[in-house]
Amino acid sequence: MERKAITSEMLGVKPTMGLAKTKISADRISAEFETSLESALPFGVYRVREQSAADYFGVSRTVIRELLSRFQDRGLVHKNIKSHWVIGPLTARDIEHYFAIRCSLEPLALRESAPHISSKELDGYLQHAQDKADKPCDLTSDEIASLEDDLHVRILSHTPNWHLTRMINQCQVALSLNKVFSEIIGTRPFFLSLTEHCIILEFMKRNSINAAADALQEHLKLSADRTRERLMAFSVFPAPKLPPYLYPM
Repeated sequence: MERKAITSEMLGVKPTMGLAKTKISADRISAEFETSLESALPFGVYRVREQSAADYFGVSRTVIRELLSRFQDRGLVHKNIKSHWVIGPLTARDIEHYFAIRCSLEPLALRESAPHISSKELDGYLQHAQDKADKPCDLTSDEIASLEDDLHVRILSHTPNWHLTRMINQCQVALSLNKVFSEIIGTRPFFLSLTEHCIILEFMKRNSINAAADALQEHLKLSADRTRERLMAFSVFPAPKLPPYLYPM
């Protein structure tokens, strides 16, 4: 007798149904889950317990694994030798290495992205930066994060070289550190960085792409120094209250 494999269609289930449900659940909790991991990043080493996280958010472990895999692609979490999900430690040497890579790759991505960015989109980024630079004391940490994403994520994502984008994303964990810092200290320390953003975008607006790439490289070098100082400052801050799925190691 010929054996036939049982398919999802025979059972009346669409093959994409489970994947779609997982994606919806992951998208629903992604922001809160990511924020909690970012909050732990500067304060030591923490294990992320999958089942505890699944219970906390009321989702399956599959959803938690899906999100942790996304965060791993961004360098926010990693697996240790026991295959446990871990966040941290983030050291000054890590910052040095991350920014060394970014100083090489981000200017290249900017040059490749520039021909693919519309004038309207670029005008939006420039106006956004200029408007916020005029009121640096009124910014929120979310606004700072959005401004950082304008330059370091959205603009650079226009490069047709997705391998380049992937490598850059894996080295931008410092953006998470800066977000936590701005939530604790306030956004005033980011005024200089925002001014540098405006200079880079102005060069792009004038179609001076090489000048913009050089300005971006200089901005990243200055940002590396500022980020190392911020990391040292965390040593005097008390660790925040973290959710139960983050276990100090």
